[in-house]
Amino acid sequence: MPETPDDVLLVFRVGDVFPADDPLAVWAMTLAIALGDLRVAGEHAVRDEQPDYERIYFVRVFSSHLREIVKLLDLDYEKREDVREFVDSMPEEAQAARRAVAEQFNAPQEDRPGVTLLNDLIRIRNDTFHYAHKKDSIERLTETLRRVADLESDIDCKPNEMRAACADLVVANRMHLFAEEEEDENVPLAVAMHQSIVALLDPVAHFLLHVEGHYVGPFLEDGTVRIERR
Repeated sequence: MPETPDDVLLVFRVGDVFPADDPLAVWAMTLAIALGDLRVAGEHAVRDEQPDYERIYFVRVFSSHLREIVKLLDLDYEKREDVREFVDSMPEEAQAARRAVAEQFNAPQEDRPGVTLLNDLIRIRNDTFHYAHKKDSIERLTETLRRVADLESDIDCKPNEMRAACADLVVANRMHLFAEEEEDENVPLAVAMHQSIVALLDPVAHFLLHVEGHYVGPFLEDGTVRIERR
């Protein structure tokens, strides 16, 4: 599909472009949902003025969405012939975008050569959405409680605004396993990890836009999708 200016809308009847009984349509819609989630979480993760616990929360949510997108892009590509044929039919620019995403996912973290960005995403996603349900998450939570045992914290009991700062402390330390405490010399590693994760927004979004454009393209050509100016 040719590039369109910012003031253009692609308008269509949802069932004509994304029929519910078409597995590839469902896959493409899933990626469209994922792109929307990334936009929201990524924007909140980089806001200038927000409490540290909010920033860490949105980085965790953003990381979790990215982890699930990896499954959609890689596991479905490996297991599903329809997805594989669709992705392989995309133009070279889209293939290059996909390779760039894979390179960033598999890149070693700065000053942590044994850890890839994907390793961090998997760990953060599991700890965010499973809390301490799985064995590895329980072990990380237990070890974190040991590490922060001597630090002082609090629970604000204000009605309807209760905030357990002690929980925020534990979350931050479990997320950043390589830092002993907030003032530790390893804090720059935490910053680098956040930056690497959020920096994935542009390349991942770029590839997802290629996917949606390639999917919608034939419907635009046959008139099912119409172009409207805002």
